[in-house]
Amino acid sequence: PTLIALARVYIMASRASEAHRALDLGLTAHPDNPALLWAKASLVALADSAAAIPAYARLAHSAPQTLNATRALGELEKLASAKEEGPRGEISRQAREALEELQKAHPDDPTLLLHLAMAMWARGDLATVRALALEAGRLKKAAAGVAMIEGALALSDRDPDRAVKRFTAAWESDPDDYFSARQLAEIYARQRGDPEAALPFYLALYRRDPKAQSNSEPIEQIIRRTLDVRRQQLLQSASGE
Repeated sequence: PTLIALARVYIMASRASEAHRALDLGLTAHPDNPALLWAKASLVALADSAAAIPAYARLAHSAPQTLNATRALGELEKLASAKEEGPRGEISRQAREALEELQKAHPDDPTLLLHLAMAMWARGDLATVRALALEAGRLKKAAAGVAMIEGALALSDRDPDRAVKRFTAAWESDPDDYFSARQLAEIYARQRGDPEAALPFYLALYRRDPKAQSNSEPIEQIIRRTLDVRRQQLLQSASGE
């Protein structure tokens, strides 16, 4: 922690080389420390997102199921979400291959398949997503993740009712599934015009990140507006209007 704090001081002072040296010193003594690996990967990504891919993969491989490994997988998923034919195609390919190699190294971990599936969903490669969902479904402890993927596929199939059912199943199985929470909030608030039904999911997203936004609007603002309407309705009901 001391070296990480020191690296942050160097970063704030625009002294990246000193920050790298401080983190490398820590990793020499503790090569598999998740916090140090995350700090190193994040520092590398500031200058070159492609160069950070091996660091993210190393973290996910050496410290699976930790918070920082989850963060690393999330970054790999985001990088792998761009179509390989596009301007960021080479970075996307490298990130996809990193996820695939991690899945081969940890074949019983459904989390890796799920991150890969969501990256392919973002690309619009639904055939691959369906195949990955079937593969994940054969693994233990994959029910919530499979439900999340099925919800995403239902959105792509323009079936909001099934999307709600599958995202709800995912959310009830895993309250940390913020992707499903966000999709449920959007469906209820924007497609069904039911801000009250969306409120629990917006609250979950806000608790995770008070600065989170939905369609460029701060979620805090959405929550306040919904609560203001609720208060006004309660006052009107109490006064008999």
